[in-house]
Amino acid sequence: MQSLSVFRPSHPKFYTVIGESTIPNSFESSDGIKNRNTREWGDIMTTYVMLKYRKWQIKDRRTMSLHSFHHRCSEELFNDLGINKTPTQIRDKVNNTRSSYHALIKQLQKESFKWTQEKHYSLSKPVFDFMSTFFESNNTITLDQINQKIAEVIQQNKS
Repeated sequence: MQSLSVFRPSHPKFYTVIGESTIPNSFESSDGIKNRNTREWGDIMTTYVMLKYRKWQIKDRRTMSLHSFHHRCSEELFNDLGINKTPTQIRDKVNNTRSSYHALIKQLQKESFKWTQEKHYSLSKPVFDFMSTFFESNNTITLDQINQKIAEVIQQNKS
């Protein structure tokens, strides 16, 4: 018999293929992860990430780099909500949400603006209202309020 080489194909009889159906509950868990690993962002995910960002701004800005925050937020998003996003996606979402919010604020100040669509500048009305509460410079927000809202978002995601 010839010696097996990584460069020569081996006969299929040398392999055992174990399908997912033999592993209990594997279809449920793998489908759940696949459904939560998308490029789309919902209001709950956006709110969660922006709350974490606001908390970082208030508490950890001097001790943790923004780059480290993106990595930690990515891990916490997966642990708390079961949603897998890369640190780059987190960074882009924070930047896009902030710029969309500021663009809407400018538009509101210039003219009488009304919500006629579901989203404006990629922000939905609930996310805009959230941003107005937690990111408006006139409002005073405490860490306790942020932590309470994070807990509400996690609970809302579970139900």
